[in-house]
Amino acid sequence: MVNGDIIKAAGYQSGAVRPEYRGRGLYRDLMQRAYAWAEQAGYETGILLTDKPSLYQAYGFSVIPQFKFSGPPPVFKPKSDSNRRQLDVATAEDVGLLRDRLATRQPVSEQFAVVRQIEMFLLNAHFDASVHLTYLAEIDAVVAWTWGNDGCFKLLDIVAREMPHLDTVLSNLAIEPEHVEVYVTPDCLAWQGRPVAYEGSCALMMTGTRFEAREAFAMLSPMADF
Repeated sequence: MVNGDIIKAAGYQSGAVRPEYRGRGLYRDLMQRAYAWAEQAGYETGILLTDKPSLYQAYGFSVIPQFKFSGPPPVFKPKSDSNRRQLDVATAEDVGLLRDRLATRQPVSEQFAVVRQIEMFLLNAHFDASVHLTYLAEIDAVVAWTWGNDGCFKLLDIVAREMPHLDTVLSNLAIEPEHVEVYVTPDCLAWQGRPVAYEGSCALMMTGTRFEAREAFAMLSPMADF
C-alpha cells in the first residue's frame, strides 16, 4: 500500500556470490534476469532491504527514508475486564489464528504498509523473543509490541480486519506507558507522534519513478522485514 494505492511489489532477498566466483558479472546477470522476470510477471515495483544501497542504485533502486514516531500516549482508560491473551507461534492453534488474521488484514497504514505478507510476520515473531503478540478478542486484533527499558511502549504492528485506534489498543492491553514509539506509519491510529529518522541496520529501497513524489514519512513494520 503506497499513498492509498495497492502496488504489486516483487521483493528481492539474500542475493550473494561465493568469493571464488566474484568479479565475473554473475550477480549482475542474475539481478537483470530477476528484474526482467518481475517486469514480465506484472510487478509494478521492486523492494529490498540492504546494507549496501550503492550496489542497487545502478539497477534503478532508490532509498526510502524511514521514520519511527515518538510521543506521549493518547488519553485512554485501561480496561481491566478486557478479553486478551498472549499468542505463541510455537503452537498450531495460535499460528492458525495469526494466519487467518494476516490473510484478511487491513493494511496498518494507508500511506505505506504491506497488504499481504504472512510468512515473514511469523518468522520475525519466531526469531525475536522480545516481541509480544497479544490477541485482543474484543476488537479481533493481534498487536505486536515490545517494552523499552524506560517504560516506553513500542508498537511494531497491528493485524486486524478493521484497524483500531491507538487509544483502543492501549485500553484493551490494559497498560499505561509513559511514552510511545510507533514503528509503522500512524495515519490510521488517530494519534500523531514526532517523526524520528529510523536508523536500522539496512536501508529500504524501491524502484520506480512514481515514488519520487512519495510522502516523506514512511515506515515498514519490523514484522515485515525480509
